[in-house]
Amino acid sequence: MSTLRRRVDELTDPGAGVVRVGAHVTGANLLLPRAVARFTAERPRVEVLLREAPPEALIQELGNGDLDLLVGRVTDHPSTSRLRLVPLYREEFRVVAAPSHPVHGLAEASLKDLVGHPWVVPLANTPLRDELEENFRNAGLTPPVQRVESGTPATLRTLVAEAGFLALMPESMAVAEPGLQMLELHLAGLAQQVGILLHADRPLPPNAALFAEKLREVGEEIRRNLLDTTSAATSL
Repeated sequence: MSTLRRRVDELTDPGAGVVRVGAHVTGANLLLPRAVARFTAERPRVEVLLREAPPEALIQELGNGDLDLLVGRVTDHPSTSRLRLVPLYREEFRVVAAPSHPVHGLAEASLKDLVGHPWVVPLANTPLRDELEENFRNAGLTPPVQRVESGTPATLRTLVAEAGFLALMPESMAVAEPGLQMLELHLAGLAQQVGILLHADRPLPPNAALFAEKLREVGEEIRRNLLDTTSAATSL
């Protein structure tokens, strides 16, 4: 169904229709499901279609009109240069490992201690992958050789929890995973802006605009919670 046809249908019956949202890991654990719950409580007859895929595929689908909006990492990067970016909150990516992983026994783990272990790394040609590899190079190290490239949260969790891999994970997601434990190490440039990615020239249909508003509401709550958590940790 074309975007124009959907706008006409929604004007005829605002309580019906469909919203098509793309998501890639970032924001998928808290922001997106909470916004979906609020939106569907207000518009119970509107169908929400969630599409999870690598960023490049989602950006192409947004450009083609197959998606209304994307939820994920908001950053200046060639892949997002033609989009309208709406940041909602900021959080850090942290290195995670299983609680039994030997790196937790180190007094102060560094990248030199981690480079020889297997890693689940972000997909190639994404800002997160570029920044992770830059951290290794800036430390005079070659990025990990033994690695699995994945953008799927379920795969990442299993490899870390059961197979001894290291990985990057948004802090809000890491603290909610009982089978994972964050390292004290903080990597440069891996704080992320989470938000909404929109087509630069195409206005949102009415239902998609309401969904975006729910994302903004939830994003503001998460932003405040992260500030409170940071303040509490600093005061300890």
